[in-house]
Amino acid sequence: MSTITINRTAGPARPRPGAAAARLVSAEFLKVRKRRGLAALTALLTVGAVVFAGGVLAVLHVAEPAKYGAAGGLGNLANAAYILSALGAVGRGRAGRCDHGRR
Repeated sequence: MSTITINRTAGPARPRPGAAAARLVSAEFLKVRKRRGLAALTALLTVGAVVFAGGVLAVLHVAEPAKYGAAGGLGNLANAAYILSALGAVGRGRAGRCDHGRR
């Protein structure tokens, strides 16, 4: 027959909150470190799209200041955030899809 001892000072045998999430985040960063070229290309295309959009807005403002406002402003910031979110989602989907089948 076996006996069970209870040690009340040891505390619960549960993992820390967020430990599983931290391991998942570490695994994602490991994938990004392995695929540096893909990560750099995705970042370049995402940031490049926002820089390009800002450049177009600046050129339009220089050409016709009365019709086109300054390249800054809240409306253009919202547009840049939209571009970043859309292209970031596409880039992440593309980067996640490229490593299927690779171990």
